[in-house]
Amino acid sequence: MSNKYDEPIYVCEECGSSNVMEPAWVYANRVDFLPIVGDRIDGVDFDLCDDCDAQMEIISKEQYDKNQEA
Repeated sequence: MSNKYDEPIYVCEECGSSNVMEPAWVYANRVDFLPIVGDRIDGVDFDLCDDCDAQMEIISKEQYDKNQEA
């Protein structure tokens, strides 16, 4: 499954919500950031789900669906 940019949709591994956040490097003096999914910031080793408040790993929607079938 992908979005309008033909990129994978990432979801919460706990509840399957696509309302997920991950740490990002943000330029302090500009209005942009480095959008690299999965790139870790030192000392932060989890992502957040805004729906179930889980600290978890973001996984692809495809992987979540496979996990649910198992």
